[in-house]
Amino acid sequence: MQLKYNLNPAGDRTCTVLVRSPAVSRYKSIKQQLTVATCSLLTATPVLAIDISPFDISLSSMIYSEDGRVLVNEDVLEVKKEIDDEEFVTARYIFDVMTGPSHNGLPKINTPQTFTSPSGSVVTSKASQEPTFAFRDTRHALNLEWKKPITRLLTTTNSVSISGEYDYLSAGGSSSWSYDINDRLTTLTAGIAANYDLITPVGGTPHGLGASDSERNLGNQKKGELDALIGLTQVIDRKTLLQANYSIAYSKGYLTDPYKLVAYLDKSDLTPVANNPYIHEKRPNTRLAHTFYLQLIRDFNGDVLRAGYRYFFDDWQIQSHTYELKYSFALSDEKELQFHYRYYTQTAADFYHYFLINDARAGVDSNDVVTELAQLDYASADHRLGNLKSETIGVKYSQQFVSKQSKLDLRLDRMMQEDQKGKFNDLKAWIAQIVFKFIY
Repeated sequence: MQLKYNLNPAGDRTCTVLVRSPAVSRYKSIKQQLTVATCSLLTATPVLAIDISPFDISLSSMIYSEDGRVLVNEDVLEVKKEIDDEEFVTARYIFDVMTGPSHNGLPKINTPQTFTSPSGSVVTSKASQEPTFAFRDTRHALNLEWKKPITRLLTTTNSVSISGEYDYLSAGGSSSWSYDINDRLTTLTAGIAANYDLITPVGGTPHGLGASDSERNLGNQKKGELDALIGLTQVIDRKTLLQANYSIAYSKGYLTDPYKLVAYLDKSDLTPVANNPYIHEKRPNTRLAHTFYLQLIRDFNGDVLRAGYRYFFDDWQIQSHTYELKYSFALSDEKELQFHYRYYTQTAADFYHYFLINDARAGVDSNDVVTELAQLDYASADHRLGNLKSETIGVKYSQQFVSKQSKLDLRLDRMMQEDQKGKFNDLKAWIAQIVFKFIY
């Protein structure tokens, strides 16, 4: 299983905004107070920073726990060092453990369902229960980054990364360039990233749209992705910062999930048909995605508001809107409390089907009606490609230990996801994280 960290298919790519907290230090201007880091093609999450010193070390542990489903533990070790004036190298090691029952794509119906797992064992789910596959996987990842000023106004950041799971190997690299203009009140950024993945599914690669019990003999699969980004960061006044960027991502290769199934139901009573009721999903082998991102950061005499909006669309007909608010209260010079709210909506991919049925009937979505399976080019029942809506609320407490030159972050979020058409079960999850930063 490949974990896509925000657990949605939009594949968001935006700039990282590095905000220096009022709990760490005070500055005379917004340019110093709200420092913008080089745009990254990997994440859009604002993070707090501590003063640079020979070695900055960060240790973090995150737990993502779905109610009755998947459990993920991610541990990260990051070491950052200034090797020259404003020149930094960073090494980051990530270790993930993922386990639990994962939804396999089949619908919840009023009769038991029997199917074959990727390992070849026969599994039976109870009536009125969403079928799942039990799994356990671990991931190791290493990222190396080098940030270097080329001139007083031009800075480049370059990185390479590699990660591996039992059935997945990924390698990639990125390069971004930032240029300051307008008396350094405006920063222009451009970047590019490439990634290559090798997929070796458990039990072999299945034939897309083939029967679930058919032989998996397609061998290992490959896919690649190329991303590009342009961005602008503008200091509006001494207390306000605006950031906007656009990114485009093109993926090609094996984009199907080899572990997801689609059910073919009888038209009369919505039970599995007698012969070959389950087929393997199949997705297009290319995907072109666009993301627009806008963020406003405003300082209110020590408190900081971050308001962000992201619009995503691709040629799978998925469109998503993400609204995010973070407000940080400076409790003292060393302590900060941040509240977080995120709202996300998404339309379904044009080949998404909750199940397949060969005739229309009351209560059945017309999109799920297929006269002949042979007419299908693509089909997936993966919930992550459906009509999603989710809300996340959370809080984070930060404390700076000035005497020991260290900092502690404690974060707790609650995520609630639902199908906007009410087809599959709601998903709820807790996200807890602890981060400890210190200077060595």
